[in-house]
Amino acid sequence: MKNNLFKILPIAIIIAIGILLRLKGWILNPSMWHDECNLAVSIIDFNLFDYFTKRLELGQVAPPMFMVLTKLLTNIFGINDRTLRILPEICSVLSLILFYLLSKEVLNTKLAKISVLTAFALNSAIIYYASEFKQYGCDVFSTLLVLLLFIRIYQGTNLNTKKIIITTITMIIISWFSFISILGIAAGIILLLSKKETRKSSLLIAIPLIISGLIYTKVILMQTYTDSFMVKNWNNEFVKFNLTNLPILFINSIKYFLAPIKMVLFPMIFFFIGLFTFIKEKQIKALPLVLTFLFTIGLSMLKIYPYAERVILFLLPIYLILIFKTLDIQNRARFIILALIILAYLPQFMININYLKVKSVYKKEPAREFAQHLAETAKKSDLIFVNSASKSEFLYYKYIYNIENDVIFEEPENNVSENRINLLKTQLEQIKGSTWFYMPYDIPHRAVSNEIAGWLLNNKEPYENYNIGTSNLIHIEL
Repeated sequence: MKNNLFKILPIAIIIAIGILLRLKGWILNPSMWHDECNLAVSIIDFNLFDYFTKRLELGQVAPPMFMVLTKLLTNIFGINDRTLRILPEICSVLSLILFYLLSKEVLNTKLAKISVLTAFALNSAIIYYASEFKQYGCDVFSTLLVLLLFIRIYQGTNLNTKKIIITTITMIIISWFSFISILGIAAGIILLLSKKETRKSSLLIAIPLIISGLIYTKVILMQTYTDSFMVKNWNNEFVKFNLTNLPILFINSIKYFLAPIKMVLFPMIFFFIGLFTFIKEKQIKALPLVLTFLFTIGLSMLKIYPYAERVILFLLPIYLILIFKTLDIQNRARFIILALIILAYLPQFMININYLKVKSVYKKEPAREFAQHLAETAKKSDLIFVNSASKSEFLYYKYIYNIENDVIFEEPENNVSENRINLLKTQLEQIKGSTWFYMPYDIPHRAVSNEIAGWLLNNKEPYENYNIGTSNLIHIEL
């Protein structure tokens, strides 16, 4: 009994710390930032059926079942920041358990299993997206789930009709909940095809999934890519056919996953040592992990899915398992490797341990705080001017705080012009009366919020003026 307790206790402590870190952001509940608000507008405006028939508003892309389940949660708990983040939070917590189970399947030594679980539990990117209303944390959960399920099926001896039906339905639901999980599903089916006993079953699972995938492509993906949205917004993040930019994209992904890491070389070397070790061991169970990684590169080469930062967050568990596979080496070298890994990972570990002590979280912009102040302070006769970049923030929090003032939005043509400040001034000169300038967010590389604020303050004495970084809320008489 004591031996079992000592085996389980370290794992339980690591998972408990991981859960606490993930829950902290949800409990502290920082203001929604620009990307979250963009997606939240479609929660306000769409009904459940719309997610299968319409493009999301404000250029957003998210799987339909992710949006449907979030919409159902808002029908129960109401639309607010915490409710919108429930699903990513649940998925992130469950991912801890799934990751531990998956690492147990493909890693051999206790040192490797405990070390990689610690790295996953304390990972900054995973923790951040646990409390953000985006699908990236759910993609991690879905990928882990399908990889683990296929490995368990592969190892089983009896895949009867009932199990085939349950597996197929599960995979179809997951693929509509997380589009990118299809890469793990495809890799899992190839794993089953490699074994004679599961070859027929894999085909029975694959056929309905292919049909579902074709429907998904027709209903969702075709309308998403009609104007080449992904290509325009992620043009530099697609892998070239000659693979010349793959090394830099790979290095960038390591930096993002392990930020604020400075010693990138060690994780990169260990990644490929781990990959070589899996090949040397001829560990067929690891095949879906490697194929998922390769399939992602393939999709990127076809300009279907970018190989960039948060959108490939689902690969992070695979990166970690390959890196920490080096600790399966049965000689003294593994302790040197462990020391180098700790040295490289220490900045991230320290940041997240210190995160447990913080009492508030700031998420880039005070959109909620500005809107709440407007709701509590602005008179009904006051005008509200909203810069173009803050449109989604205002639309979302206007709904939350029931703001009914007349609103003037920055003219769309100002958004893309090099002469944006002068065009804005021309528009503002036509406004008369008591006006609030709601500008919590601005366009990266073309931000002029502070310049406009300066111009206003140089010409008029404000009633109120709040500035945080590039975020501004100003009440002034025009």
